[in-house]
Amino acid sequence: MKKNRFALHCLLASFLAVGSLALPGNLAQANTAVEGFGITLTKTLGTDEQTKGNGFQQTADDGFVIAGSIGSSASIPYLLKVDNRGEKQWEQRYPAFANTALFTVLPLQNGGYFAAGLQHAKDTSPLLFMMSVDEHGKLLWTQTYKTIAEAPESPPSAAFETSDHSVVVTGQGFALLVDQVGKLGWQYADPAIKGISAITENVTGQVTLEGAGLHVTIDRQGKKLQATVSPHADTFQAAARLVDGGYVYVNKFTDRIIKVDKSGSLVWEKNRDIDLYSATMIEGTADGGFALISTMGQTYMIHKFDVKGNRMGNARIGTSGKNEVQTFSSAIETKDGSYALIAYHINEAPKNSDILLYKTNSFETAKVQSLSIVPSEKTIMVGKASRVKLLATMLDGSVKDVTAQANWSSDDEEHITVEKGKVTGVQAGIGKVVAIYDEIGITCELLIQPAK
Repeated sequence: MKKNRFALHCLLASFLAVGSLALPGNLAQANTAVEGFGITLTKTLGTDEQTKGNGFQQTADDGFVIAGSIGSSASIPYLLKVDNRGEKQWEQRYPAFANTALFTVLPLQNGGYFAAGLQHAKDTSPLLFMMSVDEHGKLLWTQTYKTIAEAPESPPSAAFETSDHSVVVTGQGFALLVDQVGKLGWQYADPAIKGISAITENVTGQVTLEGAGLHVTIDRQGKKLQATVSPHADTFQAAARLVDGGYVYVNKFTDRIIKVDKSGSLVWEKNRDIDLYSATMIEGTADGGFALISTMGQTYMIHKFDVKGNRMGNARIGTSGKNEVQTFSSAIETKDGSYALIAYHINEAPKNSDILLYKTNSFETAKVQSLSIVPSEKTIMVGKASRVKLLATMLDGSVKDVTAQANWSSDDEEHITVEKGKVTGVQAGIGKVVAIYDEIGITCELLIQPAK
């Protein structure tokens, strides 16, 4: 339970600050979504064919690049660039590579993009497909490799550009490095590699992979230097690396969330009031907490948790009509602290699929920073009614009139009464009005004059 906060702001000529305030008991239980947190952008990015978005990243201009496939019978690689409002800037199809789909994309330091996926061929295991394009999606090179992973049919899940502009690609059970033209540098196999959440490089060029209970460091020749595996690694439904270097897991067997430190030791373990078996993704966030994506039917929920595993808020993505979300693909925290998600749905008529882009507002900017009570009059006459407004200043600087949503009361009904912002003078003197919104309490003293 979060502590109650009290903002002492009253836009009146004179007032007295109140040092304490008792909240009604029903408010002490509040743990619902933070006011104002929700979906602010829903964009359908359609074509006349089956179009799927499998992975995406935010770009330097605050837009997004989406990687996937297009085509119904023999899909081909597809890249789509949109601005921060989801407006299409360019798209590229690569028809020379049939039966190929992209699953991860990486903006490069030179302004271009690297993408990786799977290429299927008859009677053979899928090949790892990699490509490099310029800033407009024009193809520069492609390479295919047979990975040494135990599950070659699993798609690549993450990519990272090193200081010498090589790229590390990881997937379930493998990691490899290619140079600027796709030439293989090294390849490393380990069945513990899955759900990589972070790839880092030190000053000597050693690469560290972190995720899903694994922490492994590889030298420039692809040799494993050290590795640790968390004892919780085999029980997770989803996992994410946190700012402090620890990990949070959704346990698929016990319906609990588990936090471990860098060494894999248990920090805390909690039950949650949501169906965690439906958790499809979990991401660490810049404030030290994490965001969890869960599903219920064709509806997706984004749940925001703090560093201690307390749920702070959520946003719902619903569907209706014939457009049904079929696949949730990826979610990221953006530079401004909001969240972006991509999915795709299948249209019944015409028979094709579209990419869906969703974006929330920033969870932090959705919070209330302070409250102010604004009287319509500086004095209130006995027996007369007047109005007061409650204004909420959000962390992004915006101001909302929350008079109707607040809980109002009077600390001294002998002098003043209040109901939904309507105040009535009862007896001459000083009357105290109390308003509570989003567990923030504010009190304001109003002057009541005798009736004339």
